[in-house]
Amino acid sequence: MSIVGGYGSYRLIRQIIFANRSHHWPTTSGEIITSEKVRGIDDEGLPTFKTNIRYRYDVEDQVYVGERITFADYLPDTTSRNRVHRLVIEYSIGKTVSIYYHSEIPEISVLEPGIGSTFVFILLTMTMFIALTGLIISIIVASQILKYVLTTTH
Repeated sequence: MSIVGGYGSYRLIRQIIFANRSHHWPTTSGEIITSEKVRGIDDEGLPTFKTNIRYRYDVEDQVYVGERITFADYLPDTTSRNRVHRLVIEYSIGKTVSIYYHSEIPEISVLEPGIGSTFVFILLTMTMFIALTGLIISIIVASQILKYVLTTTH
């Protein structure tokens, strides 16, 4: 379990670093080649909404196909129906768009660079969870030490 959590944390941190640096990445023109809404059902039977948006771009005579809209796309599907609808309209098939790509790994690309509010929310939530967990553990340890000291001194 800790390996899975560690890998998930590694991927999240990697995405945050890429998101933070992506504003300074080179850009190239690209074209939207797929743009559709995908509706599904989650484990609880509730509807989910995602996009299937793909774009083609060239870097140094090499053709790439990307599908990352933002670096928050890595996160579990929390996309609203309205956002999906807006994205499919905004990135319609045939539209010319600016692609931000990693200069050393050009297959890593994004349409909307930067760290979005979703990342900020998750970072704050993780920080609060870690701080709260540390506080609870400290209280438990301190109470056990106090209990031990009180029982051994009488």
